Amino acid sequence: MPKPIDLQTISEQDLLATRICDVPISIEGHKYIKNRINRLNIELKNKGIRFRPNIWISDDWFSPDGHPGFAIPFYLFHPKLIKLERKFIGFVEGTTEKTFLQLLRHETGHAIDNAFGLRRSKRRQKLFGLTKTKYPEYYHPNFKSKDYVFHLNDHYAQSHPDEDWAETFAVWLTPRSNWRKKYKGTKAEEKLLLVQSLMTGTCTVPASVRHRRKIDHFKSLRMTVREYLIEKQKRYQEKENLPYVAELAKVFQVNTNPKIKSAARFLDKNRKIIINDLTLQTKHSDYTINSFYQEVIDMCRQKSLKLKTTEKKSKELFKKVMLHKTKQRLKTPGANKVIM
Repeated sequence: MPKPIDLQTISEQDLLATRICDVPISIEGHKYIKNRINRLNIELKNKGIRFRPNIWISDDWFSPDGHPGFAIPFYLFHPKLIKLERKFIGFVEGTTEKTFLQLLRHETGHAIDNAFGLRRSKRRQKLFGLTKTKYPEYYHPNFKSKDYVFHLNDHYAQSHPDEDWAETFAVWLTPRSNWRKKYKGTKAEEKLLLVQSLMTGTCTVPASVRHRRKIDHFKSLRMTVREYLIEKQKRYQEKENLPYVAELAKVFQVNTNPKIKSAARFLDKNRKIIINDLTLQTKHSDYTINSFYQEVIDMCRQKSLKLKTTEKKSKELFKKVMLHKTKQRLKTPGANKVIM
């Protein structure tokens, strides 16, 4: 019989070699996560909503289409797992109480949509759009738009009608969000008022979809933690074509303070001098370097990144990041190494 795993004493290498299904975690056994779910349920109760989402552990945040619930990623259940996620992927969603609750509210928006079939509402279709709209490979949010709420940092409401719904629901549910004043006179307010109308009407009766099935529950995931991380690492690079996320965190930050300079504007302002330096160091054309550079600007804009330090220091740090990552992209010696 295999020896029980102790997350407190297990080494990083042994944890990487452990199957996800064998990691000793549970919602009931994790005080902080359980408390945050209880807080979500209190928020729903305070809004007069009887519905409670079915919540389980899987490999990521997601609410399967047609399911009245959602999954929480296993890596949030222990600091060692969070450390590995950050080491391989570069960032971790939901590590603070604030961001965890933001994600809970967002996923509950999807779950309640599935439970009550709200996407069939003509009013919802008119304001938010159709669920059958294809998800884009990449989206360019309009930061000045008054048509969408701002909840998650990457202006996720603008990516798809269903995400717009989930984000709007999350803002409506958030205590003391002051949404009436913040979005007064905008299309976003119309959407919030529709959410309120549906929540105090349609959603006061029992849900039409009430099954408790759990898609890809972590106990069914036979891959090791290392296999999961390597696969996710490759998926992020292939899907987003943005291999700079982890390195950029050393230079820029997510910050909503309007007084802090935008990373995208800073990079655009210094484009010529940085690209000239990189061209000299990599021996590749301005055109090739510029295409990579624009990807980074687009990502900084999408993620609402801001400067972390002075412009002078940011410039030097960023050139180091770009030099390293450009070499990787161009398959120079030492490139494309996977963290093991």
